[in-house]
Amino acid sequence: MSSSEIVKFDGVSFSYGKNEILGNVSFTVEDGDFYAIIGPNGGGKTTILRLIVGFIRPEKGEISVFGDEPGKKSSLIGFVPQFSVHDKLFPIPVREVVLQGLVSGRSFLPFYSASDREKVDNAMKKLGILSRADERFGDLSGGLKQRTLIARAIVSDPKLLLLDEPVASVDSSIEKDIYDMLLELNKSMTIVMVSHDLGFVSNYVNKVGCVNRSFVEHKSRDELCCLDGHEHHAYSSKTTMIQHKCRI
Repeated sequence: MSSSEIVKFDGVSFSYGKNEILGNVSFTVEDGDFYAIIGPNGGGKTTILRLIVGFIRPEKGEISVFGDEPGKKSSLIGFVPQFSVHDKLFPIPVREVVLQGLVSGRSFLPFYSASDREKVDNAMKKLGILSRADERFGDLSGGLKQRTLIARAIVSDPKLLLLDEPVASVDSSIEKDIYDMLLELNKSMTIVMVSHDLGFVSNYVNKVGCVNRSFVEHKSRDELCCLDGHEHHAYSSKTTMIQHKCRI
């Protein structure tokens, strides 16, 4: 593994029962990448994230994360899953949600130091939610909930941030704000983000992986077929409609 490789999939296959989800998938995420994995629902996007974290194991092939097998260096990874009903109804303040990002490896009732609380304040400030610290998480808008969950994921200063459909539960009017925020975070951490939307991909990312059981990696925009270069107005000038050569 080169020093720049963060995640490497080499011929990875995975099935749930007899249903093959991924077949012979190979790709590399390098240090500093903002990597988007796109494809249809059920195509294997979330499965790739679960394999990276180590929640599940591949049937074939090899995966390395920071030069080790998945799960061995979990302290270097921040993970933002999709919204759940549990998240939306969570009856605790925003600050307590973000503090959960420091629970790993501690007791069930952890003691938080002044340093811990400073990290939490810094994470909330970075995400623009410090003023909401004492508000109940369940009362927040979708965009503020998402910012809170991202703050929880980055409070431990991870080197790799994984996001599963980060704008799926927010209004289209604030999707660009979320992407702007992720672009700023990308200055200090590698990001892998999944989305089901095959219609467009943001110019914020530098690599795109198209997955629908098989996997095709686009390492530059020259590898994408633009549709007349028209911009998608939902994201102002930052997003371009694309048609993938891979057709998956």
